[in-house]
Amino acid sequence: MRKKFVNGIYRAIPMAALLVAIAAAQGQQMPSEYDQALKTLGKQGDFKSNVLKINIPRNDLKVIVDGVATPTPFGFGGWLAMTKGAHGDVMMGDLVLTQDEVNPVMSALLDHGLEVTAVHNHFFFEEPRIFYMHVMGHGTPAELAKMAKPAIDLIGNVPASHTATTAAASSAAEGAQIFQRVGCVACHSVDGTQAGKTGPTLKGVYGSTVQLTGKPARVADEAYVLQSILEPGSDIVKGFEPGMPSFRGVLSDAQVKSLVMYIQTLGKK
Repeated sequence: MRKKFVNGIYRAIPMAALLVAIAAAQGQQMPSEYDQALKTLGKQGDFKSNVLKINIPRNDLKVIVDGVATPTPFGFGGWLAMTKGAHGDVMMGDLVLTQDEVNPVMSALLDHGLEVTAVHNHFFFEEPRIFYMHVMGHGTPAELAKMAKPAIDLIGNVPASHTATTAAASSAAEGAQIFQRVGCVACHSVDGTQAGKTGPTLKGVYGSTVQLTGKPARVADEAYVLQSILEPGSDIVKGFEPGMPSFRGVLSDAQVKSLVMYIQTLGKK
């Protein structure tokens, strides 16, 4: 009897641990006041460990860091969080803003009773320029949501009023660096050779007449080179296969212009 009883306990312990793990995985039930705060802000979030996290993503942004397209989850997602404090709820957050959004959002936060505790950046050489604003406030969930909403509604809706100052000036020298950095050199030579390359050489291509697959020949002017960078599948050079990726959204307008200027300098075949 003792042996059976002990074995029963041993079998029950893993089962109890499993039930606890399942309950933890399911998370806590969202309190109604936090659910209403999400609805007020028009955002999604989750409730874990007695903390409501409100997601404020920046899927509207296409961020390039030093010439490399960077997914917005990689450091460009904002948030607010609420939890119970000694005297009501405490809210803190980190908002991801473009430089044109900083002043309007800060004014909206301060005007509605919230604190701005820091403004800083995380990256160098990013386009557009991104800043991070720390937010803090006290009150009921309903009050905090109401105070934050005017600022949150501005995010992604402030017209750009300044030309980005961090973009490098367009130049052929910059284009040569971009040509190497984004991998153009892997498929296109710049000296007229073709060995080991899957794309046509760019030596002397600018201003020449290009024979195309299934289309009339075309002069490789600025419009052609620009289209080849942004819409590479539109015109396929005869004798080559499609497969070049588009650099739309990967390179800034200034970087594309620099790349075109570099191709212009490659001389005659």
